[in-house]
Amino acid sequence: MRWTKKFLAEVAERLQQLGVKACPVCGSDALVVGRLPVYVLGGGLPGAAGGRPRDVDPDRRTDYAVRVECSLCGHIMVFNSERYRTSDTKNLVMGLTDQEEDDLEGQ
Repeated sequence: MRWTKKFLAEVAERLQQLGVKACPVCGSDALVVGRLPVYVLGGGLPGAAGGRPRDVDPDRRTDYAVRVECSLCGHIMVFNSERYRTSDTKNLVMGLTDQEEDDLEGQ
């Protein structure tokens, strides 16, 4: 599963608007927005890993984050992907190549 190219472009543009143009650690402008989502688990691990099943623990949640990494020093920042949703379109695709994704966009 990965972010759509359109979504990544929207996120990169929005981060620029918010002033995220350089690494806060080293000052480099070598920031790369990752194509894969970061899963942020809140409220403990799911049942198979020792916690209660999700339906029993209403405080458990999974957030999908956008990963931004400085390619110079390795500093990583994560941003809540829900803050970048501009519509109800899907932001994640599974099993599609870049070309297949482009073909779907053109239809």
